[in-house]
Amino acid sequence: MINNKLNIDEIIIRYLDGTATDSDKEQLLTWLKESDKNLHSYSEFRDVWFASQSNSSVHSDMEKALKRLEKRIKGKESEKKINIVSPYNFYKTARVAAFFALLFIIGITFYHIGRNVTKKDILILNHLITDSGSKRRFVLPDSTIVWLNSNSKLEYPTTFSESSREISLEGEAYFEVSHDVNKPFHVHAGDMDIEVLGTHFSVENYPDKKGVEAVLAEGRIKVTGSEIPVPLVLEPGELIRYDKSNKQTVVKKVDAENYISWIQNELTFDNAKLADIVMNLKKWYSIDIECDSSIGQNLSMSFTLHKGEDLDEILKAMTLIIPVRYYWKDNVLNIVSVK
Repeated sequence: MINNKLNIDEIIIRYLDGTATDSDKEQLLTWLKESDKNLHSYSEFRDVWFASQSNSSVHSDMEKALKRLEKRIKGKESEKKINIVSPYNFYKTARVAAFFALLFIIGITFYHIGRNVTKKDILILNHLITDSGSKRRFVLPDSTIVWLNSNSKLEYPTTFSESSREISLEGEAYFEVSHDVNKPFHVHAGDMDIEVLGTHFSVENYPDKKGVEAVLAEGRIKVTGSEIPVPLVLEPGELIRYDKSNKQTVVKKVDAENYISWIQNELTFDNAKLADIVMNLKKWYSIDIECDSSIGQNLSMSFTLHKGEDLDEILKAMTLIIPVRYYWKDNVLNIVSVK
């Protein structure tokens, strides 16, 4: 059993912010295996950490989590004492972290299997989350490069298994996968599973959107799923889309650049078709856009878009250059012809 004087709270914080040493990890794993109470204590800390990363309700959510934690501590004062970080100090630490970063390794989940837990029974999962309107580049343990778009979450293990690399995605991401023929890379995105050995591709899997899609820029990927009867292999420049409502899958040729341009800080359109501009805006601002097909292929524009520019200003400028108008309905931007 770990010495009660061990400052486990500080180790947990280092684990959550990604600065834990190998020694920290070993001590934390040992402490977690000692009792279910320790696992529960860790969960309390993780709740506070997650609350510190929320966007509009950071302080209120964090305060609620801290109050739950304080109440629990006071209710167990007669029990064997566990070192818990001061709520004030934790709040201060988390608030500073939230202020200075758009994306964090904000959680580590430990799965407890059975009573006699061994080190191999505890799977350590890291979570990457981007806030609304932000995007960020990250490098996974295998050197795979990942770009996360706005409001996205990626889950991956601290150490990949000996036979495969498994990650889960909610939201949108662009991948440049490090090649390893002996460890296929798998992306689990809702109803779609993607297997790749080494390639560049993007995946979109937002819970509130109608479908899940993947676009291949380089290499090859194999797509499967519970509602995809036959595995489908994509070639560069192909898109696969699974419709959640009718459970139908479609594969078509696209300009892959339109689907991955959001990772850049500047976009330049030189007499580009409105349809291509719309696709780029969808990815750049992570929104749904509907555009009349009759004008998408017939109207063209030239302009440069910089990171951080207001969407409404861009739309207003477009209406001054080409004969279109726009409106919002059910969180979907509609662009139609001026009659």
